[in-house]
Amino acid sequence: MSLTKYGKKEYSLATLLFVPLFLLSIAGGIWVTAAGYAFAVLLALAWFAVCFFFRDPEREIPDDEKLILSPADGQVRDIELISASEYGHLANIFNGKDMLRITIFVSVLDVRINRAPCDFTVKLRERKEMEGSSTESVMLAGIATACGKEIPLGIKQVSVTGIDKIICEPVPGDKLVRGERYGMLKYGSKIELYLPAKSDLLEIKVGVGDRVQGGVSAIVEIAEK
Repeated sequence: MSLTKYGKKEYSLATLLFVPLFLLSIAGGIWVTAAGYAFAVLLALAWFAVCFFFRDPEREIPDDEKLILSPADGQVRDIELISASEYGHLANIFNGKDMLRITIFVSVLDVRINRAPCDFTVKLRERKEMEGSSTESVMLAGIATACGKEIPLGIKQVSVTGIDKIICEPVPGDKLVRGERYGMLKYGSKIELYLPAKSDLLEIKVGVGDRVQGGVSAIVEIAEK
């Protein structure tokens, strides 16, 4: 099982704690009481859970340029029209036009790695923390390139718990390749994909309740016109 570089601190610490405690538990099971074996099993399960959380499986990225892929693993929670007037800087990327927002809920059992949904040039990176709340978000927006067409696109990572919870590496000027890993929702809860609301070039391929895989599942197909 491959582990992500974004969780190196956590799983390294877990391993440093696990090894001596596991050995002590086994020794206790041999020399003191059989309960030591049970504690060793619990420690092994806890260590495996940490590694499972930070797993980073390889994905076979579809080579169909017509597809805009899911940026994350999870379940589609809603698909709704968003007014550009609600989203200042993002609205500039979309030339003041309304947007379609597709929200994907990411559970603790899902792979937490985020991937570029298509070839994408970053024009905007905006991190926000809601005052008086632990909610934090990071927005990437820019121009997606697919089938020779340029389409405005935004990706927003959202977290509502803890600290040091969103990892987002790209900065304005960076160019991402379809399926490329670019960050992680360490303790986040959802990711939002923003697309043009009114376009006869885009066909939505998912519905509310659908399960998706980052870098694999098609969210939108671009018409070849």
